[in-house]
Amino acid sequence: MASARLIGAQPMIIANYGTGTAREAAGWVHYTNIEKSYHATYWTVGNENYGNGHYGSAWEADDHADKSPRAAASASRR
Repeated sequence: MASARLIGAQPMIIANYGTGTAREAAGWVHYTNIEKSYHATYWTVGNENYGNGHYGSAWEADDHADKSPRAAASASRR
């Protein structure tokens, strides 16, 4: 965050979809914006979810039973 502030960038923070929980993501938001007062605006759920094995190559960790894009979208909406 220090580097982002130094150059005036807006960081995008990634909540862990593959092996994380909604509670963990909420904790990141609280820590980042409340405890540290970073006021991060841009958040995303998951990073490179397409590497979870649904399309064949499994290089991204994903503990979900259903690894389909539809399941990821559904879970991310909650």
